[in-house]
Amino acid sequence: MPIFIDCILPYNIGIGIDQDQLNREIASKSFETFPQADTIVGIVYDFCNNGKRLVIQLYGINFNANLFFDSCGSLIPKDLVP
Repeated sequence: MPIFIDCILPYNIGIGIDQDQLNREIASKSFETFPQADTIVGIVYDFCNNGKRLVIQLYGINFNANLFFDSCGSLIPKDLVP
């Protein structure tokens, strides 16, 4: 079941999304995937042929990583990131 209704991301393209404005399920999945992160920030990019993606940037002490979610809210495996 999609996290976002009709698989439409509820965020504007190219505008930073603070941690408290992110969908709770997305935030939880991000921290579960990288528990060493202490802060997350999101941004939506339009990758043309691959569609819109929600990119979550995770930050921590000596740590930095990104996760990609599709427009439905599903985590995209690393090998499929554009």
